[in-house]
Amino acid sequence: MLKQLQPQLHLPFHGQNHLHRRPPPWPRPLHPPPLLPPPPSWRRTRFTAASSSGSTRSDPSSTAPLTSPQSPPPNSRGGGRVRPHGVRRFPAYLFIGGGSLMLGLTLGTMFQPLVFPAPLAEPGTLLDRSRIERLGREAAALPEAQALRASGQWREWDAYSSLSPAQRAGRLSSGPMSGSRGLAVQKIFCQDPDQNQDQGSPTTTESKDEKKGGTKTISFVYLGGALIGWPGVIHGGAIATLLDESLGRVAIRALAAATGVTANLELDYRAPVHAGAFYVVRAQQDEAESTPAKAVVRGTLETLDGRVCVQAKGLFVTPKGFALGKIDPGF
Repeated sequence: MLKQLQPQLHLPFHGQNHLHRRPPPWPRPLHPPPLLPPPPSWRRTRFTAASSSGSTRSDPSSTAPLTSPQSPPPNSRGGGRVRPHGVRRFPAYLFIGGGSLMLGLTLGTMFQPLVFPAPLAEPGTLLDRSRIERLGREAAALPEAQALRASGQWREWDAYSSLSPAQRAGRLSSGPMSGSRGLAVQKIFCQDPDQNQDQGSPTTTESKDEKKGGTKTISFVYLGGALIGWPGVIHGGAIATLLDESLGRVAIRALAAATGVTANLELDYRAPVHAGAFYVVRAQQDEAESTPAKAVVRGTLETLDGRVCVQAKGLFVTPKGFALGKIDPGF
């Protein structure tokens, strides 16, 4: 039968075991697989069994019973069972989770105006007027403003209150930059030493050295979100415009012609000015460098707690050969 099948299969005949021979594995492994040690529990169990039988080598035929590893010792502090690993760390997890939650809420509250600022009101709308009224009440209620008002040494007015609506619309600060989203509030307090001496007003809060200085003004301003350059930070050009006008209010009272123009303005930006907050602008004439034809005024832009954000120095002159109209001192 095998001889009859051989020509049909076309298989060479090399013996009876040729069809049952398994081919060798290819490719052969270069290194045999490493022998892993038995698990620690198995070794500990076999060692315990060998120790109980009195021999140092484990004998599979030994009839000594296999003992399980010893249970952990009881808790030395409480005398009971040892608490699981997760239960011991539960207070630490609770403390870390609570601290992270409080930190996230604090940082979220701080950076929410920067990431999700409040919508800005269009100038002239009912919402814009209501916000301006509210900000005006807040500016009048500031502690320093109340102290200046109670001293009787300062004259108070709101910026641009003496200008007509047409004049306000034609100015940068009272036109495009106005409204609750811009220069919402500018409450100005002015002190003129010569005028106070003529009126014979009492000097209860100002010393003699402070009165020797020239005319000074203190303005409480609110800077809205439409004046930003970087997110949440007021543009440097808007700050320059504000300081130019604040220093100019002092200059026109020092110039003999009661009018003038800005000849030089120096600014030193020391800290960022954030939107949506009240700031204090202080300006005072430098009498040592001033003349009837030119006025040197120094000023600062500060936070309510006295931190200086911007320092300014301006030179204002009355040009010769040009007829300039007089500027209303109440602008």
